[in-house]
Amino acid sequence: EPIETLRTDLDPTALRLRRFEGYSNHLGWAQIGELVDRYRSEPKPPEDRINALERTRWGRISVLVCNLLAVLVCMPFFLKREPTNMVLQALFCAPVALLAFVGSIVGSSAQIPGLAPQFAVFLPVLILLPLAIAAVSAVRT
Repeated sequence: EPIETLRTDLDPTALRLRRFEGYSNHLGWAQIGELVDRYRSEPKPPEDRINALERTRWGRISVLVCNLLAVLVCMPFFLKREPTNMVLQALFCAPVALLAFVGSIVGSSAQIPGLAPQFAVFLPVLILLPLAIAAVSAVRT
């Protein structure tokens, strides 16, 4: 027997958001917020999806701050009072910069049990902040 109508909660916005959920790294801040709000409005919200989307959303700010702090950590390698070989300084700086950049990306995308995703993504910032303060204060003027 054919069904005449089928009631569902899917509307064009929900279909669009679910279509692009797999590409959440490419969505804007507001679009991720729409996805999170949509999931929270469900009777049984999927916490793992909500946490992943929150980690993606707040991880962008964390990576931005970590990149600025990594530049501050690497800056003293090039601020020298006496003339020196900058290629050698770049070779000394490269592992530090690579570790800071990779650590910030991995740290902001990793799931840390027991911590809210909005706080867990900022752990690399908390690690790089004292290093950046020490590096900038160690520059001799």
